[in-house]
Amino acid sequence: MNKQYQRVLVTTPNPLLRLLSLGLVTFIFTLFSLELTRFGTVLAPLWFTTSIMMVAFYRHAGRMWPGIAIACTLGSLAGSFVLFPAREINLWYPGINIIEALTGAVLLRKMLPWYNPLQNLSDWIRLTIGSAVIPPLLGGVLICLVSGSENLLRTFMIWVLSESIGALALVPLGLMFKLHYLLRHRKPQLLLETLVTLAVTLFLSWLSMTYLPWPFTAVIVLLMWTAVRLPRLEAFLIFLVTIMVVSLIMTHSPIEFTNFNSSAMLNAPWLPFLMILLPANVMTMVMYSFRAERKHITESEARFRNAMEYSAIGMALVGTDGQWLQVNKALCSFLGYSQDELRLLTFQQLTWPEDLKNDLEQLEALVRGDIDSYSMEKRYYTRT
Repeated sequence: MNKQYQRVLVTTPNPLLRLLSLGLVTFIFTLFSLELTRFGTVLAPLWFTTSIMMVAFYRHAGRMWPGIAIACTLGSLAGSFVLFPAREINLWYPGINIIEALTGAVLLRKMLPWYNPLQNLSDWIRLTIGSAVIPPLLGGVLICLVSGSENLLRTFMIWVLSESIGALALVPLGLMFKLHYLLRHRKPQLLLETLVTLAVTLFLSWLSMTYLPWPFTAVIVLLMWTAVRLPRLEAFLIFLVTIMVVSLIMTHSPIEFTNFNSSAMLNAPWLPFLMILLPANVMTMVMYSFRAERKHITESEARFRNAMEYSAIGMALVGTDGQWLQVNKALCSFLGYSQDELRLLTFQQLTWPEDLKNDLEQLEALVRGDIDSYSMEKRYYTRT
């Protein structure tokens, strides 16, 4: 017997267009991140460029990686040139971003399933370690080696936190996004619920940041509410938008943190954003697992009901008191009763007296836990 093998070549459609789009997205997010330096930090306190590159590496074949690195780097540099003179741009930063993104992409490919990367809380923990812990720490060490900053602790903390927050906000969304997910929003109900939840979350977040004494606590509650209401993809999208809006509010209207812990907030001014994202992400994964399990149970029950209903063998569910709970058509035909009539009876009433004693003895042993199951042949009274 001869075996034939067929080699399948998988290509990326429109690679040049993808790279141009990737560069444009990186440019936009770089402008946003650098706008946050108005808060008074030398480094952007919230950085998405590395996460964009990491997701792109993860989703594309290795032959696309050089092009992805170039496109994202050019987009990042273009955003920097728009806001800063060329002499103030440190070319070490894009190189470190590439190293982080490569490290994160390799780790995520090793640690997560390909088709559905976030199926449960365990997957999310691995994603966090592979994208928001190890790569930022590596980048923080490298930036301290090449930076001429006098306060290395502050530089390290800002770099690590900015990369970690960016990864937690963007990587889950980037890994899960597929074009066919957008088709779900052809249903007006889901689209309307998503838009209403987004509008309410952003408005109440603005009120919280503007007027409440403990604003980040309120934002956490809002994102938890979002996690409960929406599916994973929509929830992570709202998390990302909320983090971006709240960071802009915080930048243009700085909140005084010195009353809480001046040392911590001086070296890590964006630490509350990490505290916002962690419980919201965890709740999202818990709710996804709950919905998936509920769907699985519903489908199993439906399969069981169909198998029972259309079986040619008489089948029934009976309570421990002998009440008929559910019977199929075959058993009804055999006994001569309708389903409604059988539910008004017990199996004791229809069991042949000589077989009933043995049946009840085994039933009592089953209820006590002495046995796990029993089987027997017995006779029934039929209607005729």
